[in-house]
Amino acid sequence: MTSLTHFLGGTAAAYAAGAELVVSAAAGFAAVLPDIDTPRSFIGKKLPFFSFFFRHRGFTHSLMFAVFVYILVYRFLGVEPALYAVTGFGSHILLDMLNPSGVELFWPLPWRVSILKIRTGSFCEILLLAGLAAAVLVIRR
Repeated sequence: MTSLTHFLGGTAAAYAAGAELVVSAAAGFAAVLPDIDTPRSFIGKKLPFFSFFFRHRGFTHSLMFAVFVYILVYRFLGVEPALYAVTGFGSHILLDMLNPSGVELFWPLPWRVSILKIRTGSFCEILLLAGLAAAVLVIRR
């Protein structure tokens, strides 16, 4: 999925979970974080050296990394921001599980989890993106 799809997915997930819109947008930024493992992504272009250490959709797309993110945010910002950060982060993992490549959810085990076959940049992703954008506008109204 694209960075925009991940951002809107994280924003919609946090907003649906009860966060205010500004906090939801912060969760949207957290949702972009897992793609730090690829130099082609929005965040990977800003911090390209991380992609040398991690395989795409490996460690940074795992439950283990989600726990790490939760602990890190909890340590510095508290429980509520940590929950919303992991909500956004988790939406990224779920959205990438819709891709045929899947994610290494149980890293370090090499098993990839994929539940659908929506390709990045495809018409189906555009429909998903439109649905996520609509969800951000409609949820909790």
